Amino acid sequence: MSSVTADYTVSNASEILALFGSWPLSGDTRQVPGGQPVIVRLTGPVSFGLDLSGYKFDHQVTLLGTGPFTMAYSNHAFAAGPYSSSDINGGLIIDDCANLRLFLLYIGDGISAERSQDCVIERCWIDGDHFPATHPMSEPGGGAFGIYMHDTVRVSILDCHFSHWNTANVLESGTVDTLIQGTTSDHKRHDDFKQHSGVTRRTMRGNWSCRTTNRQDGDITDGDAAHTDWNQTQGAGEMIDPVFEFNVIWYGPRLATQGASDQNPDSSQQGIFGGGTGSWTNATITQNFFANNHASQVALNGNGVHTGINVTRNTLIAYQMSTGQGYSVPITEGTNDFNIITTNSNRSGSAGPNGIFYDLGDVKDGNYDFVALAALGHFSGVASDATGFEIAMPSGGAADRAHWANPDPAGAHLLLERVFQDGLHPGNVGWPVSEPWARQYNFNGAIPSSFTGFYDMDGNNSAAIIAPQVLPSLLRLNVQVGP
Repeated sequence: MSSVTADYTVSNASEILALFGSWPLSGDTRQVPGGQPVIVRLTGPVSFGLDLSGYKFDHQVTLLGTGPFTMAYSNHAFAAGPYSSSDINGGLIIDDCANLRLFLLYIGDGISAERSQDCVIERCWIDGDHFPATHPMSEPGGGAFGIYMHDTVRVSILDCHFSHWNTANVLESGTVDTLIQGTTSDHKRHDDFKQHSGVTRRTMRGNWSCRTTNRQDGDITDGDAAHTDWNQTQGAGEMIDPVFEFNVIWYGPRLATQGASDQNPDSSQQGIFGGGTGSWTNATITQNFFANNHASQVALNGNGVHTGINVTRNTLIAYQMSTGQGYSVPITEGTNDFNIITTNSNRSGSAGPNGIFYDLGDVKDGNYDFVALAALGHFSGVASDATGFEIAMPSGGAADRAHWANPDPAGAHLLLERVFQDGLHPGNVGWPVSEPWARQYNFNGAIPSSFTGFYDMDGNNSAAIIAPQVLPSLLRLNVQVGP
């Protein structure tokens, strides 16, 4: 049984709309009974989408999903749903909404959020190739955007998982005060996050991405790009006061059974890219750990005029640059300092006067990056299909500047402290992010985590088992149903 007490219970879309519509209006805002936040539990599935456009509330209303929660994955595919007792298939529209929170919901076909404000999308699985189909890696994504946000104010996306999106997990335009935190992803075809037109005070914190999730395989006829970007701005709009902190882009395992049609071993993922004609102003980029297979980790190019760019205390490893990508400077704009950087370019300004820069020469073997840095104490191993994010732990301990306890630290030392000492990572959150994080970054179980393969009825990680699903797992994980 769930430990969460709901104020209301509904079982389908009609009952949701009837309940919300029964609350009195004051202007265009619904007055929540009792004058305080309420929880509405959805106990049954929604089969043909849900349109909540125009529902503005004077206090926060949480639409809560119902367990048991599953995310069983094997052989490059999720098992067929349902993934909870309250799957929403056909998409969800929350245009012109206010004070709405979506919590613990599987949502097939994505979310539209235009002109919404003070809304939260939390611990939701947002899938472009929805139930009842299974999700093989070889299939293209089902939709363009996981979440489309236009002219929104104070919308937060917290601890969500994205899968099967062709263009981007999240596309923003004209947004203000967006927070995107703790997300993971699977089977993306292009970029994780895109921004068009003006975006103001946007914070990206604690998100994880790796090449294992990358559906890009170099097959042009299949609609795949030459490379993906983790975060890309396009068009003419400005990016004002953005913050990027505690994010990880990792090499990730290439599974032994994945052929060329599944994933190119050289598939590359750029980090933060500012393109188009728009300008970036007063950007803070700090405590990020990018060990991707692309030469550019932070590149503000295009025809924009970029000012006030602060790129400090990041670890940026230009791992295994793919053929044709060339060698570019990891950071192309800004005030740079206390960064740890490797590159094949003979330019050291990116690290800053107090940073650590390694020119590894004209090489393409990414293992050389990790061998060199591990020998210096910055890493505890070499990135490969058999190693997870555990090798990012500095082997030199506090004597190494990459370590958070060093008196003169450099690189993303606070991020490493969060992950290895404080346990602030998706593996300790629960459904839907713990399983993909364990599968992509901690498949050796070397980083302490509460995830054991099971979720309880509240979606939290659980060691107990009830009504188990025994499914073969390529990565030795059986995601089963907890109490």
